[in-house]
Amino acid sequence: MRAESCNETNNASSFIRMRTLIALFYAVCLVGAGQFAAASDQTKTIVLGGKNGWDGTLSYIKDIGRGEGRFGYESLELAANARRITEFTDLLIDFEDGRMIDAAGNYTVTASHALPTLRAVMGKGAAVMQGAGGVSLKGAPSALFGSQGAAGSFTIEFWLKPAIAENGEMIFSWRSSRTVNNYPVYQMIIASIFNNRLEWKFTNVFAGYTGADGEITLTSGRIIIPDKWAHHSVSFDEETGLFEYRIDNSLEDIRYVTGTGRERGEVFQPVLGVAASIEFCPNFSGSIDDIRIVRSPREKMTETQYAAKPAGGHYDVYHPDGGRFETQPITADTPGATLAGFSAMLSQPSQTGVQFFVRADDYLFGWTDDSPAWIPVEPGKPVPPVRGRYFQAAANLYPDGAGSITPSVTEITLAIRQNDPPLPPFLLQAQAGDRSVTLTWSISIDDTAGGYYVFYGERPGEYLGAAAVEGRSPIDAGKKTTAKITGLTNGKVYYFAIASYSDYDNSITGEFSKEVHARPLISSGIAGF
Repeated sequence: MRAESCNETNNASSFIRMRTLIALFYAVCLVGAGQFAAASDQTKTIVLGGKNGWDGTLSYIKDIGRGEGRFGYESLELAANARRITEFTDLLIDFEDGRMIDAAGNYTVTASHALPTLRAVMGKGAAVMQGAGGVSLKGAPSALFGSQGAAGSFTIEFWLKPAIAENGEMIFSWRSSRTVNNYPVYQMIIASIFNNRLEWKFTNVFAGYTGADGEITLTSGRIIIPDKWAHHSVSFDEETGLFEYRIDNSLEDIRYVTGTGRERGEVFQPVLGVAASIEFCPNFSGSIDDIRIVRSPREKMTETQYAAKPAGGHYDVYHPDGGRFETQPITADTPGATLAGFSAMLSQPSQTGVQFFVRADDYLFGWTDDSPAWIPVEPGKPVPPVRGRYFQAAANLYPDGAGSITPSVTEITLAIRQNDPPLPPFLLQAQAGDRSVTLTWSISIDDTAGGYYVFYGERPGEYLGAAAVEGRSPIDAGKKTTAKITGLTNGKVYYFAIASYSDYDNSITGEFSKEVHARPLISSGIAGF
């Protein structure tokens, strides 16, 4: 935007004064050569990704991961369709890329007999258990099972595919104790297969609950079928006392841990004793995927939120809605720069899709998700009119129809044409007067010139004057081609140069004209020399 207020003009003048010393060398060279340099079209090329990778270049990602792209460089591709970490995530082991770690960072794997496998139900990785020893984890003090005290709401969930579903196979185990009335009370949470069903037992976990000797059991209504993936979740709501067990989002068993055993009544809260390790699949043969503990009640998920529609017992490797990334804002050297070109190095297998966007503005403050508007661009094609000082690029990535193939973006390149500063006037003359100098100059031949700045000072090439009634150097003459500088000292020589500024923004200033000088005297009409 063009500056129109006095404050904006003063700011532009301050900016130009800072530029003055830098420009002096060039001005001297131009004067010495007796000519001026023509303004040239300057294009700035910005490369994101490629051999330098994507670290530090992204401002936003959703369902986007890293992979290997063209020439072995790091690429951006769709993240595997696995669970995501939220503010309530206490534990997440997704087994992607063979990882056997808690992605939430709250638990440390102390022992593991799990073998990675690509035959996952969600994403690209799962784990195979061979019947003896599973995964043991020790919680940090901030973790649910890393400290003692009130547990609050929680959900424990995972995907399970048993090999044989044999009685006694154990899927989850936690054993501890807490002190009640100066006596130790044994505590236990066990999930195991019994009579071809999966059964959860919580023993002495809920403070004040004495029914069935303090034990609460939740059992699946359906038979656990070998060699078939199913999603299991057990959750407790501390506000209502609702305690439920679901398989594939269908309710299998329910209890209200309240004084009445129904929805209304005093809620018995879970209280954990001495911190102890948790174990998944200590005695189990089969596969497990996306183990998660959440410190909240069961999420109200739709079927599509669990994953895409199943195909052959498996879910899509990549979420059908795809993913998106946005770059950090890119700064041009001047306001009003234009997007001159857009290209990308990418892989787009059959049925997959990538759509790119750009946006720009002269001011970064106040940007939102949708403003400035995102404008679609196609790599290698003519670009739409996008103009500003700050540029940002984005891309939506879409998998194939089966959700098994992802496109990838290795590199994107933006060519940004700077808003070229206008040419200076070719002719400049100075006529001395009484305490004044009158300057006249030719108009700039550059049609992008929006006006002229008058630079003056008391030494050749140093335009730092401050004595003139019209103001400090530089003085904005607008579109006039003459200016009378008054309030000068008679008998002192002054040096002058003119620079054109852009009609787009008056802070975009071109080179100096040739320098002239004049010495004000009491008698008028004495020409500069």
